[in-house]
Amino acid sequence: GTGGFPNLVVFDQVSFETYENSLDDKVRYTNTRMADMGFETIKLKGATCIWDEVTPDIDTGTTFDETGITKGTAFFINTRNYKVVVDSETNIITTPFITPENQTAKTAKILFMGNAINTALRKGGVAYGISQTIVA
Repeated sequence: GTGGFPNLVVFDQVSFETYENSLDDKVRYTNTRMADMGFETIKLKGATCIWDEVTPDIDTGTTFDETGITKGTAFFINTRNYKVVVDSETNIITTPFITPENQTAKTAKILFMGNAINTALRKGGVAYGISQTIVA
């Protein structure tokens, strides 16, 4: 369908490393673009897999800054469906310079208003409750 399947999977660190370790005898890094930037990536059904330290434990509701994350989470994202919508009246607009009271400086504000949107939520997903061990 429109936009295709997810092309990015964001894991928590433990789930990523568990998945990576389960592939140890099958490792082949083929994404030279990511490797050239210093990233080692793995694939899952053609989607690039990465981990992020702030991925929460969706199963238990534990956030990344709490201890006790017991289950893993993976977000499946179709980046082709993400866009930034910009308000044309506040698209990097500079206000007039003013001199604040009791200061010898001039200041101005730079305004921006935008919103990140997803045009096809049905093309993504989340897997949660991921075991943190490899089971044969």
